Amino acid sequence: MLNIIFNETQKLLEEVANFSLDFAISDDTFSPQFAAKILRRPIFKEELVLVCSKNYFKVHENSFPELQKMKELTYLGHSSDLPFLQRWFKAQYKKQMVII
Repeated sequence: MLNIIFNETQKLLEEVANFSLDFAISDDTFSPQFAAKILRRPIFKEELVLVCSKNYFKVHENSFPELQKMKELTYLGHSSDLPFLQRWFKAQYKKQMVII
């Protein structure tokens, strides 16, 4: 039987270290405290892809060459019921995602 659990990376790694989980797949950083207990194998490379409407691009076109400027623009969430995504976004970009 296979059970899929969605949780924060830290919690998943704790469960793997305690043998409560067989493995975890994460796109988050690997905490050094688990280096001696858990074997880590990269299975994918994450790439930041930004998508916007043509109108939004036209308004902000001059800002796009600089990644820092892009991070300061408004981002719209696609689901209001994903607190995990909200926390990730806030941790990555130090601001709240706008939900419409």
